[in-house]
Parts: sequence; structure tokens; C-alpha cells
Amino acid sequence: MSLAQCPGFLFAHREECTVEIKKIINPRYTESGAVDCDVFFDDRDQAVPYTATADDVAPTGQRIWQELQSGKWGEIAPFTVTPEMLEAAREARRQEIEAWRTEQEAKPFTFEWNGRIWNAGPDSLGRLSPVVMLAKSVAAQTNMTWSDADNQQVQLTTQELEELATAMIQAIVERNDEIYRCQREMKEQLSLLPTLDEVRAFRPGGFAPIFPDICYHLTHYKPAAADIPVASDNPAHYADAIRYNARTPLQGSLLPLTRLVWA
Repeated sequence: MSLAQCPGFLFAHREECTVEIKKIINPRYTESGAVDCDVFFDDRDQAVPYTATADDVAPTGQRIWQELQSGKWGEIAPFTVTPEMLEAAREARRQEIEAWRTEQEAKPFTFEWNGRIWNAGPDSLGRLSPVVMLAKSVAAQTNMTWSDADNQQVQLTTQELEELATAMIQAIVERNDEIYRCQREMKEQLSLLPTLDEVRAFRPGGFAPIFPDICYHLTHYKPAAADIPVASDNPAHYADAIRYNARTPLQGSLLPLTRLVWA
């Protein structure tokens, strides 16, 4: 039976008829365990690209798979990760890191000013800015009310409102700068990963709320050998420990004054 009498058999994999296989060349495993190869059939002079799988239900596909596995057409080349595949995987992770940064910068947080804790973030600043503008324009009104993070109503003068807005902007800038440094460090970690599996397993990390200026990573791609002790309340010491090994990101929790737990 000729190939022309089995239209679409290479794609449908449901043909009732079969064709004669003259030769199979260039067999190589794919990442999924299938085998890509080039098949010469009895009615064609040119090889036809074919992907053979163990669960192929088509008679021709079953025969191709069996002949490949028997070694009739030589050794099947193992799957090889190409530089292009590795770079594509890295690019996908870089996009995830960028999305992580955008998400983190949009999140609310709190900061201390004038003996109180206040909400901050893009939404809080968006609500406070028009209030400051209104306070400036209402000359007769000396005080206005703004709620702190505990939802306590606080009377503030126009000058205090301006100072609060300035302090909030500064807190946002500092927080976003730390997030930027976190994502930069994660990209550096990503660039050091040598294998496709490690790159695919890499996950963007989190932003530590315990110390506002410290970032820790929850990438979950490689276990560490041991905990790293940190016996200091200086956030810089935590940062040094976090950068101890770029190949071993933090997977546990940040314990104040005690240690970093590395899973």
C-alpha cells in the first residue's frame, strides 16, 4: 500500500492501512521521550519527518517505534538541551521576575513616622495627595484628619500632612529600591544556573516584611546543606547571609535575631 493511499496518516495516526518502511535515519529522543526521525517509505524518494511514540495507535507508527527500539536503524541519540532552549527558559523566568517586581511594588506596607505607624504604597499615596492639596487650598482650616495603620483618627496640620506625604514617598522609594535590588539579584542567580531543569524550577522570590530593607528569596529549586546562623539584629548582617551562596536561595523563614532557615 502506498503512502498516497493513506492520506494524512502521519498526522491522524488512525490509518487502517500500512506502508512499507525502507529506511529510518537520524533518530533522536525528544525531551518527552518520543523519538524524532526521518523515514523513507516505499513510494517516496525523500525522507518524511516523523515523531514516534510508545503509545502510537497507528500501525505504521507502532512499527516505526518498534524498529527504532530494536536497534534496527542504529542507536537513538539522547535528548540534548540546545543553547536556544536554555536561553528561552531563562527569558521566561526573567519575565516572571519582572512580573514579581511589578506585583511587589503595588503591594501596601507600613512605615513609622512621628511616633505612629502609617499605611503606605501606591494606593495610600493616591488617597493622601489630594488631601494635602485640599489642605493647602483651604486657608481657614488649620487641621485635617488622617487615619494611621491602626485606623486611629489623627488630627494633622497642613504642614504635618505635607511632611507625612513626603515621608510616605521616601518610604515607597526605599521599599521599591530594595525590590529592584532583589529582582536584580534573582536575575544574577538565574544567569548562573547551568541546566535546563534548574532554570525551569527557579521561581521568583518574596519580599521580607520583617526588615523592610531586606529581601529574601523563595525560589525552591535547590536544597541547602545546613542552616546559616545569624546572631545579630543588624539587617545588613541578614543581607550578608542571604548573599552567602547565590546557588542556595532561602526556602524557609526569616527568624528575627536568631537565624536564617535554609531548607
